Amino acid sequence: PGTDADDWVINNYVDLQPGTGKRDYTGAVDGAAKTYDGHRGIDIDVPNFRWMDDGFPVIAAAPGVVTRVVDTNFDRNTSCAGSWNVVEVRHDNGFLAKYGHLAQGSAAVAVGDTVQSGDVLGVVGSSGCSTAPHLHFEMRDCDGVVVDPFLEGMWTAPPVYATPIGFM
Repeated sequence: PGTDADDWVINNYVDLQPGTGKRDYTGAVDGAAKTYDGHRGIDIDVPNFRWMDDGFPVIAAAPGVVTRVVDTNFDRNTSCAGSWNVVEVRHDNGFLAKYGHLAQGSAAVAVGDTVQSGDVLGVVGSSGCSTAPHLHFEMRDCDGVVVDPFLEGMWTAPPVYATPIGFM
């Protein structure tokens, strides 16, 4: 929910460069790419821990069945430490969506639940290898290979690339 650049912003995209180096979906490489080496998802940042504490919701991108829920890990990390809190949803086409770094105790679903697009799954947090509150959204195909939603046309209205960050 909210507005790009005011309430949230995509900070990192999927790294499409095999091996070392970086390339995002626009073709930008290395220092120009909005990703980091080996990144497998999209990081959607919220402004700060106050916003996290207000309960910024994470919503399901598409219908599916919840296959994994972890929400017992510490969620105020500012460095790479511990394990993340995550909700995973398997979609009808066999793809798996991972919603990671959620706030501790925030899962609004359980394994086996059926969810629809827009259903609340949990709350943005900073659990696991995380430097600030954000959602790590990762999509995998039926073979477990990372899928970049920007290349696959999965957005009904894709966010603007490299939005100037107005809230930080």
